[in-house]
Amino acid sequence: MRTGEFRALREGVGYSPEWLATLAGVEVDTVLKWDSGVVAPPATVIAYLEKREANIQQKVAWHIEDAIHAQKNRSDTVVVVDGAKILISYRTDDDFWMDYPLAAGAVPAAHVEAEMVRTRSELAKRGIDSVIIYLDTPRYRSWLQENRKPDSPVSKYEWWIENAGRAGAGGARRQSLARRLVERLFRL
Repeated sequence: MRTGEFRALREGVGYSPEWLATLAGVEVDTVLKWDSGVVAPPATVIAYLEKREANIQQKVAWHIEDAIHAQKNRSDTVVVVDGAKILISYRTDDDFWMDYPLAAGAVPAAHVEAEMVRTRSELAKRGIDSVIIYLDTPRYRSWLQENRKPDSPVSKYEWWIENAGRAGAGGARRQSLARRLVERLFRL
């Protein structure tokens, strides 16, 4: 690999130097040396990151296909509101791992974020708007119990609707999408 390619690959899949160092069983300085090209990274580490990259590409393709399908047909699992596909991501590893226990310790939330950001970019190239919602898993789980709801994509959207007012930057747009999402959900 040329200088910078390894770092671009690592960052592209959402892995920090610390995360990769822990995963590979090396010091952070070693990862930084791989990043800068001072030391060549092991083929096994490159292969692993390339596998993660392929995973993201596959999921991005699925999101695109799903968004196109949802715009043309009614969908119970994919929600498109005023042409905007709703994507779910996580701000912390703990939130992600609580929602996907099998990923605990193996995949960081930053990997999901990399997937969602790339998906948004690819959807935009196709003229499809999207918005990323962030799941606060402990609050979401409490909300499920309080409202006696099953865990499902629709429940995640409903939870987000109730919490859209706390969105901060872009809050007005998110609240507008939330209102439209409510209308869409009531038609399901």
